[in-house]
Amino acid sequence: MNPPSRVYPYVFLFLMFMLTGMECRRIPPDPGEPSPLRTLFVDHDSRGGHCSDAYSATDNASAAPQGSKPWCTLGAAGRAAIAGDLVYVRAGTYSEPMTCNGCTGWAVLELIHKGTEAAPIIYRAYPGDSPVVDPAGQVPPSSPLHEGVAAGVSPPVEGGAPSYFTILDGFRFQNWSFYDVRDTASPLVSQYAIILLPNYGTVTDVTIRNSLFLHNNGGGVLHANATARITFEYNEVAGNFTHGWTSAVVFIVSRGATEGPNIARANAIYNNQDDPPISCLANYCAGSQSFTNRCDWNQWHPASGPQGYGCGCASNGDCQSGQCVSSACAAANNCACSGDTEGHGIILDSGMGNSSFVLEDNIIFNNEGACISAFRSDGATIRNNVCWKNNLRQRGDEIFGFTNGTFIHNNIIVPGPGSYGLGLAYNTPLYSIAPTSNHEGSNIIWAPDHTDVFEWGYGQQGTLSQYLADTAAHSPPLDYGHNTLSQDPQVVDGDVARNFHLQAGSPAIDSGDPSRLAPADFLGVARIKPDRGAYAH
Repeated sequence: MNPPSRVYPYVFLFLMFMLTGMECRRIPPDPGEPSPLRTLFVDHDSRGGHCSDAYSATDNASAAPQGSKPWCTLGAAGRAAIAGDLVYVRAGTYSEPMTCNGCTGWAVLELIHKGTEAAPIIYRAYPGDSPVVDPAGQVPPSSPLHEGVAAGVSPPVEGGAPSYFTILDGFRFQNWSFYDVRDTASPLVSQYAIILLPNYGTVTDVTIRNSLFLHNNGGGVLHANATARITFEYNEVAGNFTHGWTSAVVFIVSRGATEGPNIARANAIYNNQDDPPISCLANYCAGSQSFTNRCDWNQWHPASGPQGYGCGCASNGDCQSGQCVSSACAAANNCACSGDTEGHGIILDSGMGNSSFVLEDNIIFNNEGACISAFRSDGATIRNNVCWKNNLRQRGDEIFGFTNGTFIHNNIIVPGPGSYGLGLAYNTPLYSIAPTSNHEGSNIIWAPDHTDVFEWGYGQQGTLSQYLADTAAHSPPLDYGHNTLSQDPQVVDGDVARNFHLQAGSPAIDSGDPSRLAPADFLGVARIKPDRGAYAH
């Protein structure tokens, strides 16, 4: 698959063609970014000078020529960087666990120092370089390494709340894939490229941008647990496999209602699956497929809902063995196994009324689960996204709202065969939803082969006209469907070239809701007119 077509005005480019995508720095540093306190260098392969973690920060920052006394590891920078520092990271593969007094040793980079709003800590790829964060085959328990980047797993050196004001810019994360299936494993590990945990309070003020996430086949790409003010933007998330119980980009039990929203902006998220990767397809669970067999890894999942057969990467986690768990498959040729409910592009999971989100300008296609799932998570603004033929596993909603206080506007939504574009649940016993608190309008929701592209209430499905009539007849009437269209959005080529620019004459041009508009588009270009979708025309 090719990633979405892009234009890159005023941006330094480098291209590296991958198996499933193209790696690009898209958005330059903010010109309003403050001058750094110090400029430091990490250079694993000694490209600019001999690297040594024994250098002091003063040695590193004052070296002449600049960058000639770099550290070798990201961990050395993590131990030394303080508010206001800019850390340039040269090309190379970074796999060494970061160690320090109080560090867990779980991650290549663990955030232990805090920046400030006026003086953030910035870890940035050196211009023209692509640093790689990769476990390089290290597997617990022989190595403590679980994650690429971690925050909130140990207390900040400066004390207080874990408000890090830290930016990660221009990295490539790959191969965070290992499952530890030992019953005695502590913690239960499922490697993440980036994990943010609330061990010492709500993690806030971490920005991840301009990065590529490829072949991370463990728990997912971003696992943001009980966070607020996390920004995930201008990233490429492609070809990751999450094994039946999580999704590529996860905000779980989020905060933000009072602290400020989590943000996912202008990301390309595609080709992510809820199955084992290709490298695992030859491996099957040994013995019985029963719920009590070792096939149920760590017996972590209840018998009522095994996920991916409960199998890790080393075992059969999909249907390739032809031995489906009882009652787990929709049909003999469609092993959509019981509990395999994830593989979404973005999931907002169980934030309840404590959460707040802004999801804007994302392009999300060809994922096994939904485009965006707002599951028992309130307070989302979902605007100017493109959701294109996700739900490869089985039919479902491109944008699923199990939510309160959520606004869904100016999106282009095209479901695949038999699927729905939008699902807004209410009257459900599973979660208390006040349907009048949600608002939907000025979207384009259309499928080339069917017209029942809406779901609402508690299981109603139908056309745009049926959806409008039924929600208007609700007591009280619901603010759903104003200026929503069900017609071809006329993008350049969504199915093959993955080019989601708007053609001339597209009904998405200058027809959206200007009061619900994302201020910039997928390329970071300011929006002048209220175009729908991720690209300004």
